[in-house]
Amino acid sequence: HAKQIMKPFFLRRLKSEVLKDLPKKTSEVQTVPMGTNQHEMYFERVARYKKKAKDMAEGRIRKITAGESGVGMIMNLRKIANHPLLVRNHFDDKQLHILAKLLKKDESHKNAQEKFIIEDLSYMSDFEIHKTCLAYRCIEHYSLGNHLICESGKFQMLDDMLPQMNDNGDRILIFTQFVIVLDILEQYLRIRGHKYLRLDGSTPVTERQIMIDQYNTDDSIFIFI
Repeated sequence: HAKQIMKPFFLRRLKSEVLKDLPKKTSEVQTVPMGTNQHEMYFERVARYKKKAKDMAEGRIRKITAGESGVGMIMNLRKIANHPLLVRNHFDDKQLHILAKLLKKDESHKNAQEKFIIEDLSYMSDFEIHKTCLAYRCIEHYSLGNHLICESGKFQMLDDMLPQMNDNGDRILIFTQFVIVLDILEQYLRIRGHKYLRLDGSTPVTERQIMIDQYNTDDSIFIFI
């Protein structure tokens, strides 16, 4: 009934109607091995989660954090498979206390309570903490090196593919399911010196077609993410 009500107000265009002039699409699924540290992190989490699930089933523990619910566990494994910095592993609790002390001395956080700064940092991934470090001079020296930004199986695959595709004159579109993956992908592309454009949900509608036209007319923009 709702569909009938809305029908006059929605224009639905099917692929069969609008993609007639494009060549046939060919798809290739390519599996990518994780990097060494990424692999270790992933299976350490798998072992930890299996133990947690067994302890829950046998009644040894009754309460778990949101990040260790069934959905939370799967989500964390998906994140690690994309990039190890998408969970918190590099910045341990001791480092969070150090960062909080330094931020508390900064003018920007003079009215904040140190325990709440620590609490906020504890919910962040390594990459989010890295971005926070870059935002404040007092903790800038705790930001992560470029080698850690590039340390992902998928980025190592891009290291092999992108230069060759650039030489071939190919144009590249890269899609991600997480906005934070776009954030870390941006840093990777800057490190590697690739010219790119970025579009996500926060991009104003009025700018989207302008960006698409720019990409289609400027061959120096190699990648659109």
